[in-house]
Amino acid sequence: MSISVHAYAAKPAERLVGINNRLLHEGAEVAPGLTLEQITRDGMVLNYKGYRFRRGVH
Repeated sequence: MSISVHAYAAKPAERLVGINNRLLHEGAEVAPGLTLEQITRDGMVLNYKGYRFRRGVH
């Protein structure tokens, strides 16, 4: 998983990340079974088939 962009904003609708050359917002499917649940100040929360984990960007 290649992260190229990480933009956090107070309003969830304005947050986005670039993963594998795709710009994604919260709730997007990154890959089959892998969902971007939340974009945080220092990374993101992902969910893979019910297993939630954090991924930092720094």
